[in-house]
Amino acid sequence: MIQISRRNFLGGAAALMGAGGCRSLGLGGEKPDLVFGVISDVHITTPESCEMFIRTLKYFRDRKVDAVMVAGDLTDWGLKSSYKYMADAWYSVFPGDRAPDGRRVERFFIAGNHDVGVYGRSPNPNANMGESECDIGKSGGLPLVNVGFAKAWRHFFGGEFALFFRKRIKGYDFLGAHWDPAVPIELNSPTPLWHIREAKKALAAIDRNRPFFYIQHPHLKGTVLHPESVFTHDDGAMTELLNDFPAAVALSGHSHVSLTDERTLWRGNFTAIGASTLKSVNASGIHDNHASLVRDTGCHHDVRQGLVIELYDRHIVCERRDFSRGEAVDTPWTVSIPATGNGTESTVRYVDPPRFAHSAKVRVVPPAKPEAAGKIFFPQALANRSTRPYD
Repeated sequence: MIQISRRNFLGGAAALMGAGGCRSLGLGGEKPDLVFGVISDVHITTPESCEMFIRTLKYFRDRKVDAVMVAGDLTDWGLKSSYKYMADAWYSVFPGDRAPDGRRVERFFIAGNHDVGVYGRSPNPNANMGESECDIGKSGGLPLVNVGFAKAWRHFFGGEFALFFRKRIKGYDFLGAHWDPAVPIELNSPTPLWHIREAKKALAAIDRNRPFFYIQHPHLKGTVLHPESVFTHDDGAMTELLNDFPAAVALSGHSHVSLTDERTLWRGNFTAIGASTLKSVNASGIHDNHASLVRDTGCHHDVRQGLVIELYDRHIVCERRDFSRGEAVDTPWTVSIPATGNGTESTVRYVDPPRFAHSAKVRVVPPAKPEAAGKIFFPQALANRSTRPYD
């Protein structure tokens, strides 16, 4: 496989050349077969909350993407008004689903738990994912699951709505699954039987030697991140199915974990990538005592991340970007397709050691009483490209 650190970047390029002639890594030369943007967890609430979404779409537009993926939680409360704001934002950048040069830009939007009214461990059994008698023009601020999800989705985005669907974009297959409101948020959220049935049907028609992309909201169990770090994995049913498809690339969101965490890229029998969030990045469990770290750190509302993925003949290049700061999060991932089945250890987790000011010191405050807790204060690392300052 192609190692993805800076240290072996040139070695990876050489491996690609040896595998099938000279190939561009997105830095010039051969053009990619397909370019698309990937974001997740946008959580639209008001017209003002669309500002970052619009900024991101304009960046995708300028990158001349062929499609835009949203891996769930388009809105925060699933209200009809929020979908209107999101649709208005989309069409302000891509009127008629077209780029300025007239090319069609495909929308691949996935409903997450927030979109269907599932906010905790309890499912939403009253959700209507189909039609209703509600008048779209008079339904005010009702949730889409009250208006009739399919009816309202068609009204705002056009086309038919299906819980599991397949699109072909420039000859490549994209499969997507919306969140079922009958599914609660759990450590291993169950995959509905209809989901497994439709996935098997779609996969049976896939050319397993050709790259394809699968998108759902929760992470696939056993792939990106770890259940001890985040609780947003499914039960592993889709992982089991995709294990037979080394050219598959699975995209997911839900956890809001920063793309600086190298565990948001997984290489096993297939490839999986966590898409982070356009709302607010959470601290991930990056230390042994991560539970308190996550609780104390909270969310970073000024860090909004996503991906631009370029697909070539034998590899993909994933640009990790912070749209709030308008800069790269870290060096791009270059990943060979198909995967080699070496598991998580095949992904190199390399970063330079953090650098500190010359006068920086660790400060220790002993406990005031034997039963009390002491404190250790670590100095802030100097921000530079090689030390991933967002971690």
